[in-house]
Amino acid sequence: MDGMNYTLWAYPMRAYLEFKGYWLITTNGLPDIATRTEPFAYNPVKDESMDELTETWESQIRRQELKDKYHNLDDGAKGSMKQKLSNAIIEEIKDMATAKEIWKYLEDKFNKAGSAQVFGDIQKVYAFQIRGNQNPETQISKLALLFAHLKAQGAEISKFYQAMTLLNAGSMKWPHLIGIGPLLLVNLLLK
Repeated sequence: MDGMNYTLWAYPMRAYLEFKGYWLITTNGLPDIATRTEPFAYNPVKDESMDELTETWESQIRRQELKDKYHNLDDGAKGSMKQKLSNAIIEEIKDMATAKEIWKYLEDKFNKAGSAQVFGDIQKVYAFQIRGNQNPETQISKLALLFAHLKAQGAEISKFYQAMTLLNAGSMKWPHLIGIGPLLLVNLLLK
């Protein structure tokens, strides 16, 4: 991601982070247990002893294991995001400590569709065609993704216009469909 294509980067990155088990640490941050300093258990003390309480070795190991586990998840999330970022953006986020901080920063700074990006996506919708031996289901999915992308950018296209675009996209391959029931086709394809 270079800053201009945040929406194209964010959806697949979220899916990848979910797949790897990093998404919760990215959205929620490190849980309190990852930085816990209070022992889980203390060594037994003699009845009238004035000695300070000491942590059991099992408790020390457990706290360290939990700390390592959550910090490793956080490091995995940070590394996964950085793999798909430009060097300039990596330089901006290099001092951020957690995946949550990085995700929030990127979202706040780049999750804005510029007018040029929205215009380019609308041009893709205008030019969309199903041609030749292309699988119509795959092509219709691509068109639906374009519509979803525009909606995410705040430029939602009405269902009517989506239906007309779909009919137009297939008119070269299936001209007979235009005359035999566009509403039926639209209802079938946009459900």
